Amino acid sequence: MKLYLIRHGQTSFNVLKKYMGHTDCPLNKEGCRQAKQMALHLQKQNFHKIYVSDLKRAVNFAKIIFQDTPLCEARQLREINFGSLEGLTHTQITKRHPDFYPSWLRSPHNIKFPDGESLLDLKKRVTKFIEQVYHKNQKKTVGVVTHAGPIKVILEDILRSKNFWDIGIDNASLTIVGYKGRKKDLKLLNDTSFL
Repeated sequence: MKLYLIRHGQTSFNVLKKYMGHTDCPLNKEGCRQAKQMALHLQKQNFHKIYVSDLKRAVNFAKIIFQDTPLCEARQLREINFGSLEGLTHTQITKRHPDFYPSWLRSPHNIKFPDGESLLDLKKRVTKFIEQVYHKNQKKTVGVVTHAGPIKVILEDILRSKNFWDIGIDNASLTIVGYKGRKKDLKLLNDTSFL
């Protein structure tokens, strides 16, 4: 299987550097432009299946890229749920929750957001879903349109990264993972050169 991991384009929350998570924020004008550029970049690639997070920013991005291709929406591909911290900026979080934020930066997988998820929760749900995708689509080319968090947890094992923060995934970026049996091989990481 060849897995194309696509992060959605820019939103107003991205511009304002607000934590979005499950907040259903649409693409902004720049995000739509980015989708059109990615559509041109991928126009010659034949995809057997397209899976997409069910949040507007991912669905809209996928619809622009893949036009009339059927999309399989999956709640499992949503970004981490930031709970009561959604819609806040880094500065607002550090002021309102001075003890929480440093703990999360030091140990991101084990800290659960108030009324939300931990990165470990995210990793479990995304990993389980990608395993199902793999079993259904061996020897096929699959697109997954999702968010930075899900892409990063997929890549952690491949990159053998001990630090979640070391993996950069930009808006409208393309990452490609190749599968040979159970072995995963990173072919492309965080490419935005076509924008």
